[in-house]
Amino acid sequence: MLNTQVFLCRTRALAFAVVFATALILIACGSSDSDTGSKQLSGDIIIDGSSTVFPITEAVAEEFGILTGGKTRITVGISGTGG
Repeated sequence: MLNTQVFLCRTRALAFAVVFATALILIACGSSDSDTGSKQLSGDIIIDGSSTVFPITEAVAEEFGILTGGKTRITVGISGTGG
């Protein structure tokens, strides 16, 4: 039973990381025109997930913040059994 729970937790964490990375790739593939693209994005993003993927999520969030020129505030939280 415990092995099944660990497997499901890891699977969800991996799925989250893949979806988040895919979203960032799609944003990065936008227009290269300096008047459009990720530099125009602004607002708040709140991410809350497994402590297993926290280091990866934090690093990606930091890079995304750089891509948006600091106009997007990203909060990364930890929840689940490990956080």
